[in-house]
Amino acid sequence: MFSIAIADPSKAASSSSLPPRPIEASSRNPADNPAKDDIRIQYHEKAGKPLKVSRFEDYHLPNIPNAPPIQTTSDDVPWKPFDSRSDFEFAEIALDAALNKKQVDNLVKIIRRCVEGGDSFNLKSHKDLVSLWKDASVLVSPVCIAHVS
Repeated sequence: MFSIAIADPSKAASSSSLPPRPIEASSRNPADNPAKDDIRIQYHEKAGKPLKVSRFEDYHLPNIPNAPPIQTTSDDVPWKPFDSRSDFEFAEIALDAALNKKQVDNLVKIIRRCVEGGDSFNLKSHKDLVSLWKDASVLVSPVCIAHVS
């Protein structure tokens, strides 16, 4: 158990104020006196459930029978369980970009084809891609917009 020191605001201006008084963490009501790391659960109004505030120290997941233990990794391979850092970074980009299954599969096919020597990948930046899009735009049918009044 640990204590949290809270200064008495009524004596804050006094030069002879007492040191902060400790408050036992277990006696603090998080709903009345929330702390930085408290966990607030607010349900939708139609759920009919009251607001729930839990202290971070008390919050835990229920014990799940036969749950596998949480595995930690050593610092030399922080990307585990991925086989390589590149696999991890690819997964991170796919997640950030919200790619769907088909898009991920297509990108993986392109990367595999290049890695296996069946093709090359020459783009070096977004600027290269935009330049190629601009060059390719002259190859499509021109569009003419006519205003009819």
